[in-house]
Amino acid sequence: MRKAKEDGLNYPVDYFFFNQLPGTGRVTVNTTHVWVKTTDDFEISKALKDLHKQVETVYTFAKRYVPGFENCYVEKIATYLGVRESRRIRGLYTFSEDDVIRKSRFEDGVVKAVYGIDVHKKIQTSNSKNTSEVPRYEDYYEIPLRSLISKDFVNLGIVGRNFSGTFLGQSAARIMATCTDMGEAIGRAAGMVNTSFHEIIRSRMLDNEKGRGSE
Repeated sequence: MRKAKEDGLNYPVDYFFFNQLPGTGRVTVNTTHVWVKTTDDFEISKALKDLHKQVETVYTFAKRYVPGFENCYVEKIATYLGVRESRRIRGLYTFSEDDVIRKSRFEDGVVKAVYGIDVHKKIQTSNSKNTSEVPRYEDYYEIPLRSLISKDFVNLGIVGRNFSGTFLGQSAARIMATCTDMGEAIGRAAGMVNTSFHEIIRSRMLDNEKGRGSE
């Protein structure tokens, strides 16, 4: 990568990340990256243009500098922009980085996840502190139903990158597998509800209090 930059290639980031697909010699490359205000349509439009240019640069880098990619070619490019961070809606509970680090479990936990805090920067760096505090895949944490229910609107379920979480908490929970489970959880909750999502939470709290012997 250093050699490529010394040769004048304007490579967008400091890594080359790819996953092998089923079959022979096919991979997906997850390397292009821009930092824009994702609630601004004009910035999103410009980002699409910039990312297409990055695809050309990454392709050139792989072909010239990565062993095994000498004869590679681009089969297809993603149609839509993948947005990691945008608006987050305030829920009955705000999922945080502490929940990830402590591997929190909840009485209304509806999603089990194992992915760690993952904040993307222009320079991808790691150190012993952040990698030891937030190990990935060692044990699971839970996301509570309350984080998927809007605090300020009746019957508004929120899943995916918009769910109720802090910036760092959301960075761990925004991956596709976790978001899929959020969607299933809120869908099941919608099938159970008679009046509002808040009713489920109140009913669950009352059941828990009765179980503890409270009146």
